Amino acid sequence: MSVSAKRQRPPARERDRQSRPPRNEPGLSRRGSGATVAALMLVVLVLGGLAIASLLKLIPWWLTDVHLGMSLIAFVAYGLDKSKAQRGEWRTPEATLHFFALAGGWPGALMGQRVFRHKTSKVSFQVMFWFIVVLHGAAWTWLIAHRDSPIVKRWLTATALYIPHSFLPSGSPSTHVAFASYPAPLSSSPYRL
Repeated sequence: MSVSAKRQRPPARERDRQSRPPRNEPGLSRRGSGATVAALMLVVLVLGGLAIASLLKLIPWWLTDVHLGMSLIAFVAYGLDKSKAQRGEWRTPEATLHFFALAGGWPGALMGQRVFRHKTSKVSFQVMFWFIVVLHGAAWTWLIAHRDSPIVKRWLTATALYIPHSFLPSGSPSTHVAFASYPAPLSSSPYRL
C-alpha cells in the first residue's frame, strides 16, 4: 500500500464537527434534552413558589422581583457570552456570570446554560454554580425556618422601608409604613410571619 493510497485524516476541527449530531435549532438538541426539561421544571417550581409566597404575603414582593429580574439578566448574559465565544470576541468574565447567579438569578443562569449549551462542561464553573444554588436553598430554608424570629421580621420590615415609593404599586403594604418610623415596630410588619 502506497503512502498516497492511505486515507488522510481530516483536521481536528473537521473531525469534531463530523462527530456531533446535527442541530435543528439552537438549544434544541436531542442530547441533553432531559437535563433541559429537568432544569425548566426546577426553574418553574422555584420562581412559581416565590410568586405564590409573595401573593400570600409570606415574603416581600421585591424578593420575587429580584429573582425574576436577575434571572432574566443572567439568561441574556449567557446568550451574549455564548455568541461572543462563537465569534471569538472578548467574553463576559465568569465572575460576572457567578455574580448574576448569586444575586438571585441562578434560575435564569441555569436555563441559559441549558438553552445555549454554554458553560455546561467546565467543571470548576459548574462546582461554583451549584454551590451558589445550594447556598440559595440554605438561605431560603433558614429564612422559612426562622420566619417567626424578631430578627427576620425586623429585616423584612426594614428592607421594605428602603424601596423608593415611586417603584411601589399603589396600595402596596410598604406605602403604609412611614420612612420616619425606622426602626419599625415588629407589630407593623405587613407580612404574615
